[in-house]
Amino acid sequence: MKADETNIPNKKTVGQVLAELRNTRFPNTHSLAKALMMSHTTYLSIERDQRELSFLAALRLCRFYDLDIHELISRIGEDELERPDRSVLRQWEKMERRKNEQE
Repeated sequence: MKADETNIPNKKTVGQVLAELRNTRFPNTHSLAKALMMSHTTYLSIERDQRELSFLAALRLCRFYDLDIHELISRIGEDELERPDRSVLRQWEKMERRKNEQE
């Protein structure tokens, strides 16, 4: 990727980037999930922005698609990179619910 392409407007969420890569390069979600060493359900949850993409999974994705990690990151919008981590928020909410149930 050229350096001047990193300022592309209309950047996407992680899930949108994954869907775009899959649709243009490898349309079978089952085989892709297997190559990324995750379940099909987990992959679809990430692609639907319902679950976080781990760093390890991002590295596997880059290796699978022969992408540089910087190229992957450059496709993701700034808003997506600055939002709170959903998995941490869900864990916190779960702990709060348990705490309230015990009271």
